[in-house]
Amino acid sequence: MFFGAPVIIFAMFISASAAIRGTLSRPKRSALDNTLSTSFPSSFDYRDFGKITSVKNQGKCGSAWAHAVVASIESQYLLRQNLSLDLSEQDLLNCEMRSDLCYSGDVIIPSFEYATDVGLPLESCAPYVSGINGNVEIYEGCESCTTQRYKIAGFRQYGAIKSGNTVTYSEAKIAEDLYNFGPAAAVIYLPPRNNGTHDFYDNVNHLIKNYTGGILDYSSTVCNARCMQMTVVLLVGYTPDYWIAKGSFGSTWGENGYMRFKRGTNFCSMTKRVIA
Repeated sequence: MFFGAPVIIFAMFISASAAIRGTLSRPKRSALDNTLSTSFPSSFDYRDFGKITSVKNQGKCGSAWAHAVVASIESQYLLRQNLSLDLSEQDLLNCEMRSDLCYSGDVIIPSFEYATDVGLPLESCAPYVSGINGNVEIYEGCESCTTQRYKIAGFRQYGAIKSGNTVTYSEAKIAEDLYNFGPAAAVIYLPPRNNGTHDFYDNVNHLIKNYTGGILDYSSTVCNARCMQMTVVLLVGYTPDYWIAKGSFGSTWGENGYMRFKRGTNFCSMTKRVIA
């Protein structure tokens, strides 16, 4: 079990249980050429190499965390096996016991642990239905979707720089890790909507849901507001000026389902938790 902002020192390895088996070692980079590089390009985008799966829509359920975790694992299979998978977010929602269903944001590490220990089934076995009404319905997939599950063997915190007993997090190191190890789930901490509503999904995502394009650059006052809540996106690339991320609000949201946000200012504490 990890607490706070973990330093996870092992890389992601991938295997598939049951019908598909085999372990892919990942001592070096999983991106394109299997060499670990400390000299990385100033701009990079995994979409240019066809290593990002399609944009999904979380609907009325606050399941951005599940979508980002699943998308990162799908990208790893594309990177290492050239295998295009559509894995199940619903299985994470229902079967990861530390999940708070459609009202949870900070279960990134438990989700990756679940993918390590149990694995994820295909979407066809456990279709996503929670976006329809914002509830997690009765689901039998935890017991029935067992014949083909796709596992990982580890994960890491991106951007961690350790000096003695001190750990700091750097955007430059996140870019290096992203280039070397693949797309990652990134938590963005946002202030809640001050409109009197108690709707968690509406509060957490109002700034993100209203995004129509351009580079998000909230002031430190906005990002450091009290009662911070979070959303989770899939970090897929960067330039010197901004990060590129896949959302989970459908392909008509943002920039064809993607967003850009300011790089170099630790936008809304984005360095705290970037994991794959």
